[in-house]
Amino acid sequence: MGCRARTGTTERGAGGVRRWPAAAAVMIALGAGPACAAAAAAPPPVSAAPAAPTTEPMDLREQVTDEAGVLGDLGQYDEALQRARDAGIQLFVVYVDSFDGTEGSAWAQQTYEGSGMGGDDVLLAVAVEDRRYGTWASEESGLSESDDQQVRSQDIEPALGRDDWGGAVVAAADGYADALTGSSIPGWLPFAGIAGAAGVGGLLLSRRRSRAGAAGGTGVDAPPEQAEPLESVRSRAGTALVDLDNALRASAEELTFAQAQFGTQATLRFEQTLAAARAQASEAFGVQRELDDAQRQGTLDPARARAGYERILALAADADARLDAEEEEFVRLRDLQSRVPEVLADLGVRAGEVEERIPVAEQELAGLRATHPPEALVSVGHDVEQARGLVASARELVATGREHLAQGDNRPAAVAAARAAEDALGQAVAALDAVSGAQGVLADAAGHLDRALASITSDVADAERLGAHDQLTTTALAAARTAIDDGVRARSGGDPLAALSALTSAERDLDAALAPHREADEVRRRAADLVARRAQTVRARLDSVQATISRTRGAVSVEARTDIDQAYQLLAQAEQATATDADRADDLLGQAERLGERALSTARSDVDDWRSGGRGGYGGGFGGGSRGLDPTSIILGGILSGGFGGGSRGGGWGGSSGGFGGGFGGGGGGGGGFGGGGRF
Repeated sequence: MGCRARTGTTERGAGGVRRWPAAAAVMIALGAGPACAAAAAAPPPVSAAPAAPTTEPMDLREQVTDEAGVLGDLGQYDEALQRARDAGIQLFVVYVDSFDGTEGSAWAQQTYEGSGMGGDDVLLAVAVEDRRYGTWASEESGLSESDDQQVRSQDIEPALGRDDWGGAVVAAADGYADALTGSSIPGWLPFAGIAGAAGVGGLLLSRRRSRAGAAGGTGVDAPPEQAEPLESVRSRAGTALVDLDNALRASAEELTFAQAQFGTQATLRFEQTLAAARAQASEAFGVQRELDDAQRQGTLDPARARAGYERILALAADADARLDAEEEEFVRLRDLQSRVPEVLADLGVRAGEVEERIPVAEQELAGLRATHPPEALVSVGHDVEQARGLVASARELVATGREHLAQGDNRPAAVAAARAAEDALGQAVAALDAVSGAQGVLADAAGHLDRALASITSDVADAERLGAHDQLTTTALAAARTAIDDGVRARSGGDPLAALSALTSAERDLDAALAPHREADEVRRRAADLVARRAQTVRARLDSVQATISRTRGAVSVEARTDIDQAYQLLAQAEQATATDADRADDLLGQAERLGERALSTARSDVDDWRSGGRGGYGGGFGGGSRGLDPTSIILGGILSGGFGGGSRGGGWGGSSGGFGGGFGGGGGGGGGFGGGGRF
């Protein structure tokens, strides 16, 4: 069998060969053939070939290579490989017949080094006829030796022992992915590797956790009298959630900028890292929500509270570490120090372009106010004012950057000011876009309103056709007719969203009343349709609340963020349950809707407090208000931390508020390694 060319990108440099732009690559070398050995320019064997085909350590050239002919269709493993990539791992597979007497781990190490694998790569080698295998990994891979041993013993060896060659590929992909992300660890240590708070947010947690870790929080059990007070842990957990949420929002903006400048392929790893960090943040908000519910119900005991808050801290720190892991390469891509004068000039021009949109947005908002009640414009009512303050802030920051340049060799500060100006203009554009798009959002709501009116009118006609005169139906019919009247009035300038909500509720009640009068299949179908329409309304409302939080994130507390995150989770559960359990889906939508409204109320209260000087904000955003904007306070507040050199993430455009960073690096297998293997 020949050696096919591997797809993907190959980069050569001082560090060696880097073929795959992923945060961690797990390469499973289950062998390769003589043709590949020749391609790798291996020296010819000095002895005659043995009876069984053998393969010398090689330079791997494709993600799945089957020299032993036991894997079948190689495309069937794509899904497992994708799961590994989603966890930050790339998996390579190659099968051979024999290692020619070489120990599995030694063969794996030689192939690892001969393939130019870097610090994030892991290699597993198996010879089918020898019934031997081996692994090799760098100490920089994010895995520990105990992780490797556990994947070998619990995931790989059982499949190989059954001659389940394809199953070994899937088991290795999932096993190494779980080892790196910790997703399969019940009750792992939330405090392993914590360093003390430093800088804004200040909590760093190593993501290299051992699956076999002891039960201690920091690795050394503190005496009971030295235990951190529960209130302190709770406060740190809340701060960590806010910092993480701000980091994710800022990182999403950074990703958009990077994609526009460098393209989607060059930023694919950033996108994957952000998705993984978001998943951890969602879990952390879920834990916070459970603790809040238990506290309200009076069932939250101190032990459960401490465990929950520590879990939040660990999830937040681990997600932050994912973002940190990308720092060096992101800084390389977004390095402004060599071109900051041009960037500042461009930002000045861009500020003028954004400012020209403000009068138009004011007219658009005035028109909306003339045709819609204030309740329909809550999410955009202050956006023009917000955009004006943001543009002014951007101009101040551009001027600050130019002053730093004029002072001489102070480019890091100028870079930080440019980054802050870009962020301010990005938020200003988002605010103006929200105003420009408000008419469309309301128009869409009006379209949904027409469909809802037609649907409930059909129900009223159905009730009359069926002759349903019981008390429940009579009451529901009266409410439906009232909702119809309100909906008709809303089409001519009222609040379509509120009317749509009332119509949906009235139709739900009428459908319930008519249920005994309809066939069972018809009941289920109509219930699913109604819930699906309600889900559209709830999603539109939650998106509006989420946009409001994003635009005012500098003032919004963890309570609002927790509520909106949980609301989205409930919405997702409702959408999944719609087809099979409409009643449960409807109940979940009600919960999501209430949480969304509470999130909006809390966010508005937070913003009002911030504007009145009630508190110092939560970082990561800009605002107007009576206090104006102090660029220095923004910088010190965490938006630009790391941008002045010596920051917690090494400067550049990253920073503890969520900028990406970290290197794609690799190659050469430096930094030491470990491995193992044996028979199966």
